[in-house]
Amino acid sequence: KCKGASGNGACELCAAGEFAGAAGATACVACHADSDTEATRERCLCNAGYVQESATALHPTCTACVADTYQNLTGQTACVDCDAHAQSAVASIDIAACVCNSGYRDVEYGGCVACLPGEYKEVVDETAACADCPADSHSLGASPVVSACVCNAGFDGPDGGPCAACEFGKFKARNGSTPCAFCAADTFSDSEAATACTQCFDHALAPVGSTDLADCLCDVANGWSEYDDAGTRACSQCAPGT
Repeated sequence: KCKGASGNGACELCAAGEFAGAAGATACVACHADSDTEATRERCLCNAGYVQESATALHPTCTACVADTYQNLTGQTACVDCDAHAQSAVASIDIAACVCNSGYRDVEYGGCVACLPGEYKEVVDETAACADCPADSHSLGASPVVSACVCNAGFDGPDGGPCAACEFGKFKARNGSTPCAFCAADTFSDSEAATACTQCFDHALAPVGSTDLADCLCDVANGWSEYDDAGTRACSQCAPGT
């Protein structure tokens, strides 16, 4: 309270945003920016979202909490860090202002957990869930963009999909951005989405990109001919003089 003139008048309560910090005050003093008075008007306290240099200061100068921190109480001397994988604006006043980064989703009490392998999350939002990668693609954990989803083994296409199965005569051995490749000479692939090609039987040859066992033919130029080995195709070497 203060009393600005002599006489029998009563001391008056300082207005909101002003204080009188000592007995016998003749005038109230305005609080600094980003602070306000407590109910007794005896001191100023920095607002939520700001901190002051001392807990006992009567007329503190207030500093905004930096990005990725918050303070929900008044009159505090330190800001509280958001979760390691969350962010907030400058001068945030509540843990709810800490929103999970891309690649992370919100859990209870302001925590963030990484999206699982095979998922991604592009937005910075506490309500957004991790999304599944497009069909036939996969990602590492904590992926922040759909382009982190690369086509599975046996499939190719742009990062982020869509992914298409390798055609007959082609294969792709591992997840990634590389395209399906033609089967090497003397091998074949007789199915879609192959992750490996099948070797022709011994001494049989096949052209690059072969699509069926029927493409494997015995190496007649080097003296091998085909025969039926109990229902299985095989090559035998021609006898001398034949």
